Amino acid sequence: MVSTKVLRKARLAGGFTLREVGSVVQVDPSTIVSYELGRGRPSQATARRWHDALITLLETRSEAAASAVATLRERAIEADQPNRRGDSEARVLEQA
Repeated sequence: MVSTKVLRKARLAGGFTLREVGSVVQVDPSTIVSYELGRGRPSQATARRWHDALITLLETRSEAAASAVATLRERAIEADQPNRRGDSEARVLEQA
């Protein structure tokens, strides 16, 4: 079983709230706190759901981040393209 300290570090590194993790793991956020602080020990089934939930949340966040980066890159390329008046958005912004 993965250590609850490792699971806590993964949760914090991913920027996930106790509520997010608790919802996916199907336990109250206060239970996650208890586990993270060593006040209780999750069953193997709960620990497995917690582990799997963190992986799923991290993958989802990574996909969302990759999509946001792609959108930003597209917008940057569009900004460098001439608009109908022949000015690029970048030049218009520089004049402002």
